[in-house]
Amino acid sequence: MNTSEKDKCNRCGAVIRRESTENLCPAGLLSGALEPPGGKFETVSLAPGESLLLYGPSEFPCEFGDYRLLGLLGRGGMGTVYEAEQLTTGRCVALKMLGQQLDSPDMRQRFLREGRLAAGVNHPNSLYIFGSEEIEGLPVITMEIAGAGTLKDKLKKRGPLAVTEAVDAVLDVISGLESAFASGVLHRDIKPSNCFVCPDGSVKVGDFGLWVSTLARTDTFVTAHGKIMGTPAYASPEQLRGDTLDLRADIYSVGATLFTLLTNRAPFEGDNAVQMVANAVNKKPKPLTELCEDMPPGLERVVTRCLAKEPEGRYADYTALRNALLPFSSKEPEPASVKIRVSAGWIDYLIAFLPPYVTLMLIVGGEKLLIRPLVERTLYSARYYIALFSLGFLYFSIVEGIWGGGLGKRLKGLRVVCTNGRPPGIGQALIRILIPIGCIEGVRMPLMMALISDADWTGLQTVLLIVTANICA
Repeated sequence: MNTSEKDKCNRCGAVIRRESTENLCPAGLLSGALEPPGGKFETVSLAPGESLLLYGPSEFPCEFGDYRLLGLLGRGGMGTVYEAEQLTTGRCVALKMLGQQLDSPDMRQRFLREGRLAAGVNHPNSLYIFGSEEIEGLPVITMEIAGAGTLKDKLKKRGPLAVTEAVDAVLDVISGLESAFASGVLHRDIKPSNCFVCPDGSVKVGDFGLWVSTLARTDTFVTAHGKIMGTPAYASPEQLRGDTLDLRADIYSVGATLFTLLTNRAPFEGDNAVQMVANAVNKKPKPLTELCEDMPPGLERVVTRCLAKEPEGRYADYTALRNALLPFSSKEPEPASVKIRVSAGWIDYLIAFLPPYVTLMLIVGGEKLLIRPLVERTLYSARYYIALFSLGFLYFSIVEGIWGGGLGKRLKGLRVVCTNGRPPGIGQALIRILIPIGCIEGVRMPLMMALISDADWTGLQTVLLIVTANICA
């Protein structure tokens, strides 16, 4: 049976599958509702042979397929995101829609493929993607709505966030990104406007992806050929150069986002995108301690490491970054197990005391010391113990007081912090180390004196027994 002109859409010529008083298909109805005054569209040039049209919404609500569009959430070169209600279920969702007139089938397939990939991520800190589909020829992705705006909205209302609040939000973001990465997804566009706040205050990672756009329409930067580069203020240098990316690119963006939450400004700014990219690639961000009052130096070091120009200088994974941020959050750090604490303590103890102890004994010479009278041997021992403990206490008070832990604790993933999340300081660290060292020496000293006073031991045997006693005490 031939299709009459009455059965075709007045806009696109597509066959109308159900009655329409305007003689328009659903896509035609949608484009009419979204068409700006004068019926004009803005065309954005992409790669040769590709173009898409950007629509300006006019009136809401507007029905489209099984959805009723309730309002605009975001717009970019690749499409538009709307708040929508699914008619069959009454569920409120975000509907991300590709531009109607997209000439490239590859980009259309990629849009749907990325929607299906993101739908595999299911985590409390990631916006849930219900799926991707084509509705009357228009590719769409349906996703969850968080309900309380974005971190960017929060910054506009309140200004810079408190340290603990900012770190708590970023820890939620890290959890969502970690889950996405486990599902094979790199976000590539982490920024405050893509981090969504839930009514309970938790944060979810989302992407109302304004990926391909003009700088006049959005803050997302693209090349002249439409190559996605991310947002200049938050994208890593390798992402801006178009290099191959791994999760360390997202770690950079997480650090840039945390910088913004703490200061209400991006780490790199410029009068235009080109200048911003140049600053991000070549310059260092302004120190956080100059921009924020009461900024913990340790937190500044974490952010600075995230913003390293080369991926090798950043945290290797989300677990390492999370462990570095936890002391600055409102969440109580979980005390390490006794086994881990003891093993870390012994590593630090051996590093602090054993090398200088053996060195001193070898310099003096065990046999020379043993042939001296007992009183003289005791005096020599006291001198070397004073020197030894001075070096050991210096080691512990500096590494734990300033950096929150020595090599042993770092190897075991531990940090010594006060209740405010900061390292204890040299004075408190010195007091802290006097207690366990005093207990250990109370057991070890009688053994050492017995060894030194026993003339039957050779110098080498004495050194070996001293080392054994240090390990076993």
